[in-house]
Amino acid sequence: MILIRSTGQATPLATRRSKTVREPILPVVLEWWGETCRLAASMIKGRALITLSLLAALVVSGVATVYAVHLNRQQFIELQTLQRDKDRYEREWTQLLLEESAWSAHSRVEQIADQRFGMHVPDATKIEIVR
Repeated sequence: MILIRSTGQATPLATRRSKTVREPILPVVLEWWGETCRLAASMIKGRALITLSLLAALVVSGVATVYAVHLNRQQFIELQTLQRDKDRYEREWTQLLLEESAWSAHSRVEQIADQRFGMHVPDATKIEIVR
């Protein structure tokens, strides 16, 4: 087997193996793996914090939306109740105005004055105009 170097020279692999001193590979891989895990853990920790923060914001936003919709419905129900009461009071006020006009009609006042108190409209000859 032949190993080709970047300079373009061919070197037999057996020769290369015999000339180089090999370092044990396991400690190097373990060191690399540890650094990679620490880096990944710090990245995941930061991402997890951001993710948890966004999740908490999402939950708070959802709960706030539900609460706002609930308050809106309660206030709408209260508005409908108040409008119904207003309509009822307006009808009652209209009826009271009609009743007042009926009780205060001149013909009714004249009739009660005649029946209860014996009062009547005087003749035109008995009316005196004072100036």
